[in-house]
Amino acid sequence: MTFVVSYPVPTVQLPWIGGFGGSVITTKAVHSELVDPFRSGLPGSAACAP
Repeated sequence: MTFVVSYPVPTVQLPWIGGFGGSVITTKAVHSELVDPFRSGLPGSAACAP
């Protein structure tokens, strides 16, 4: 299962640094996890497939 979250972040212009300011940057995070509903209570070990 994979979750992807993105969020627009407004920027602030700093005169002594220059660069971008007054625009919006979209930041993104991704999280993946193996979900095995049949794993509960079974003997042995579980491993992720490459």
